[in-house]
Amino acid sequence: MNRFALRQQLLSSQSELSRVFHEHDAACSVVIAGLQMEVAASKEVSEAHASVSQPREAVSFMQFWRTIVFILLSIPDLRRKKALTVQMKKQE
Repeated sequence: MNRFALRQQLLSSQSELSRVFHEHDAACSVVIAGLQMEVAASKEVSEAHASVSQPREAVSFMQFWRTIVFILLSIPDLRRKKALTVQMKKQE
């Protein structure tokens, strides 16, 4: 019986690890795409307005992507904390 429980726990851990890796990969893809868009927009702005400071829209665009990155990188930590809380409640 104990061996079965350990096997189930191993499979569950492997599944969770796989899911977290996929989430991280997706988050990285979103960040990379955002950075590529930001670089392209920055090049356009610098070419069009070489002597003018960066427009307000570009600043808010960068802040938007920083917020998205923060949220996406926080998701695995939040799920892990929730899983640990549930696990601790089950043990009590």
